[in-house]
Amino acid sequence: KNIFNIYRLINFSIYSFFFKKVFNYIFYYKNIFMNFFLIRFTLEKKVFSSIFKKKNVKVFASTSITALHNVPAVAAIHSYKGTSVGYFTSFVERFTTYQNIDLFNYFLSFNSCLFKKNINSNLIKVLNFGYVGDYKFKDARKKSIILRKSLINNGAKYIIGFFDQGSTADTLFSIGHEPSRSGYEFLLKKIISNPEFGLIIKPKKPKLLKEKLGKVYDILLEAQATKRCIVFENFHPNHVKNFKDIPAKIALASDLTIHDTLLAGTAGLESALCSKKSIFFDYYHSTKSLFLDKKLNIVYRDWDILWEQIMKDSNGISGSNFGNWSSIIDQFDAYRDGKTNIRICSFLKNIQNNSK
Repeated sequence: KNIFNIYRLINFSIYSFFFKKVFNYIFYYKNIFMNFFLIRFTLEKKVFSSIFKKKNVKVFASTSITALHNVPAVAAIHSYKGTSVGYFTSFVERFTTYQNIDLFNYFLSFNSCLFKKNINSNLIKVLNFGYVGDYKFKDARKKSIILRKSLINNGAKYIIGFFDQGSTADTLFSIGHEPSRSGYEFLLKKIISNPEFGLIIKPKKPKLLKEKLGKVYDILLEAQATKRCIVFENFHPNHVKNFKDIPAKIALASDLTIHDTLLAGTAGLESALCSKKSIFFDYYHSTKSLFLDKKLNIVYRDWDILWEQIMKDSNGISGSNFGNWSSIIDQFDAYRDGKTNIRICSFLKNIQNNSK
């Protein structure tokens, strides 16, 4: 309810302090690159210190933990004997020091994997209060009923949710659009030719979907014409992404979901947390992942093999472990009660109270 622009606190005193530091750094450090970051750090620490003092702030929490502004902010809160807390809203299978986790006193994670602290780490403890976005599931459940009903009314008896992680045309540092494009083509043709199947597509970057699909976009239009294919093509006016329709909405309307990446699997995890069968399609042929455990059956790399399993599942003969996360789901969220935000707020409040 109260948004405060911290840069309003910049006054003559801060300007004076800033220019003195600029003068000192220019003459002391010959490295221009180092000068830039030292100057930025010095100014932002001073600004954060001002607001922390003015508002009597004892806790600094950030979800954008890799952002540069966290460094001066944490330095400022620690200078006042306060506490810093970092957390992710996206799933990351492995944590490294490059993600800035060592910067904070506490890191809140919905993945209880081991993290090796840096020798100079500020980290006291990694805590798991559950999946950060689970408070949205209740509202998504209501909307999913309408979504599923619209497909069933048009003949669909088995519904697939498809999460497109997004891709780039640059093949120098990525695999390009073609693998994802071929996945779209495969699924769309299957939906067109199988009148008892429905498909819900949630692209990560809907604004770029037409450009990404190229000629396959015509097949998408053909699939939509069957009224058994729904695509969430809306996007934020200032972004390429759709922040409104969360993965849970699609998952709760589906019998099975497919997330086309194993490297950043938030949508796939969210689907599993909704107690839905959830599959990863691994275009990258990853070699290290907890999801590659032979006891699990949630990673596929061949569309034909996956479709065979989908056909079996639609007929009730796929096997109990197909898309089943029950043996590992507790390590991500042992609560699954939609109250993770309450636990996090209670934790932050307790730190605040103990700091008085």
